[in-house]
This record gives sequence, structure tokens and C-alpha cells, in this order.
Amino acid sequence: LGAVDDIMEAALKYNLFLPIALGRSLEIEPDNCRQNYVEDCFNFLGPIRTLIDNGINVVGESHEPTYFMDLDVFVNRTLLRGDHEGEMFTPEQSVDRVVALKLFTYRSAEFLYAESKVGSLEVGKFADFIVTDKPFLSGADREIHDNKVALTVQADQIVYQDPDYIPVRR
Repeated sequence: LGAVDDIMEAALKYNLFLPIALGRSLEIEPDNCRQNYVEDCFNFLGPIRTLIDNGINVVGESHEPTYFMDLDVFVNRTLLRGDHEGEMFTPEQSVDRVVALKLFTYRSAEFLYAESKVGSLEVGKFADFIVTDKPFLSGADREIHDNKVALTVQADQIVYQDPDYIPVRR
């Protein structure tokens, strides 16, 4: 989805949410872009920063078992797999880790009209969260995709625990 004026105007007017599966788009589209549309095509794919700066409700969408590959693409704009691995696309459209995380959590909950139940850790909401093997909000941006899920809690129940993960009780 490009940052086309009439699309942005309609998205604002009707308070639309625009889900962007950038990792999937960039994995599929680079050859099509190069063969048929040249560089303008890359500017059309996932202009996250432009959309956000114009007040559009952008939602992070992922088709990965964990979000880290797609979170990485939102922050680093670099492909991590496929024929174009390591190639950077429109870095000026990147967002920082905090914004990326919000697009995949709270904004996704808003998109589903479920923000009163999920999307953030608050009293009265379901405790849906993950524990990672290292802090997501610190470290080198280029290492985001290396994060591993150690524990997943959904609706207050542990639904996944890495066999090597031993929670520390304090």
C-alpha cells in the first residue's frame, strides 16, 4: 500500500486501519518491482513512516511463527531471507523498536476492537505476553531477528515454554 494522497485521505476520513505485512511484501515483490515498476515500486511498498506521520492507523501484520522477523523489517527495512537477503529497502520509512512493537500489539488490538481486553498489560485485561531470551528494546537493531521466544502466555495460561527456559522467581 502506497502513501497515495487519496488513499491516505480516505483512511483518515473513515478512520481505517491499514495492516501491513511488510516482510511478506518485500519477500515476494522485489523482482516484480524491478522488472515492471523500477524504484517507484519500493516507495509504494509499506511506507510506514509516511503513513504514521500523516495520522494513518498502521497495523503490523505478520505471517511468521514469531514477530521478530517482521519487527526487524519494520525497524531495519532489510530482508532476512529469500533471494534478496540482506538488501535494504527505503530505510527512510523505518520506525524505532517501540513504535514497531506498538504496531504489532496495541494497534493490532485496536484493529480487532479488542483493546479493552488485549494489546497491553493492564489490570483487567488478559495476560497475553511473551518472554524473550534477551531484551527486545535494547541491543543492536541488526540483532532483533535473533530474539527467541522462551515463554508464551495467552489468556493467563502458559501455551508455550522452551524446554531450556527456567523462569527466575524473585
